[in-house]
Amino acid sequence: MTPYTEDCISITGIFGDPVGYPMYTQPTLMPLLIHEAATGMKPEETAKKLFERGNYLYLQRDFAPELSERLSAKGMALVPPDDIIQCITDVYSHNASCSNEERVSLKIHACASLEYTFKVAGSYFGITPPVYLRNPVTGFVSRHQYPYPAMPPIRLRTADPLLVTLRARTLLGGQGRSASGPALYALSRATGHYSTKIPIKRHPQFPIPPLLSVPCDPLLPSTSPVCTGQVPAHARGFWPRDTDVRLPPSRKRQRSALAADVDEPTSKRSRTVRPCIPIRRNPPRAAKSASTRVAPTRARRLR
Repeated sequence: MTPYTEDCISITGIFGDPVGYPMYTQPTLMPLLIHEAATGMKPEETAKKLFERGNYLYLQRDFAPELSERLSAKGMALVPPDDIIQCITDVYSHNASCSNEERVSLKIHACASLEYTFKVAGSYFGITPPVYLRNPVTGFVSRHQYPYPAMPPIRLRTADPLLVTLRARTLLGGQGRSASGPALYALSRATGHYSTKIPIKRHPQFPIPPLLSVPCDPLLPSTSPVCTGQVPAHARGFWPRDTDVRLPPSRKRQRSALAADVDEPTSKRSRTVRPCIPIRRNPPRAAKSASTRVAPTRARRLR
């Protein structure tokens, strides 16, 4: 079966070069704070995780940058398999009755063959927009209507299953058990124990993770950022230095550059031997003088 990736989904049916958008932009968001309280993860570890490739979804531009608003309103999410969600739920439930020293850490390794399900909680005031899916091999675009029963499994390029699960719980957790499914519903119940243990305090402003360009291979990560601005000095510990990379050229410019290269004449000189042109010789002086004397007499006879 053809492996579909997240950039094969569009709302308008217009597909271009996808862009990597971060799922979380601040380490002080509630799902991340709950995860810190449940697993004992340090705040600096959470902040560093936002700048890693696992925090990125490579989406079409019509899905972003309003991705969170669109998905929150429509109740759309990419949900990992139930065994991934159950593993997170078991750790949350076990650590709820343990001290800080006895808490179990959670580690989920991303797998390239891991497939996610496209789920929708329900229509938003009766509005159910169609979703377009492009075949990554043939380029054929198919149109899917709500509740999108024919949507195939989706593979994510670099996204961390843990962050995807936390995102799906936020988008579908408040829609009821029938919408989110038994696994996400159980995870929502397990996180309720930690909601009251998060201290309320003001956090300093944190730099927003930059946008990334699409990887060359659907299942290989990419390290070239799309943004042209400099990363702040206090964020350089989480991001490589060579971040001054501009947007990739558009397809129209690439075609124009290719046509210019084809039409441009070669600069090499031709080595073919050209024929020698003989030197032009003027007629003798006497013949030239005779022709000037004969011309007037002919003109008089014509008159």
